[in-house]
Amino acid sequence: MPFARVIFNKQGKYHWYDDDDDLIVSLKTNDLNKEWFVADLFFPENPDYNAAIHKQEISGFLSNPDELVRFDISDDVKSKILEFRRSI
Repeated sequence: MPFARVIFNKQGKYHWYDDDDDLIVSLKTNDLNKEWFVADLFFPENPDYNAAIHKQEISGFLSNPDELVRFDISDDVKSKILEFRRSI
């Protein structure tokens, strides 16, 4: 079964995360002040799958707060996000 890494917050908002470049283009300035967590989500091989399964998976993670893995955005990446947002 394939899995893909995501970061997500307590509101259930998530972003696919392969490397820092994904964060730089995905996160907005107001996202930098939020608490983020990281997990691997199931990613079906069928391209026509219902993406709502990811929200269910994240809800499952959030229902077990003791098991959440915190994700810290480095100062360097934060700086790059701010720079990117100013350029668009």
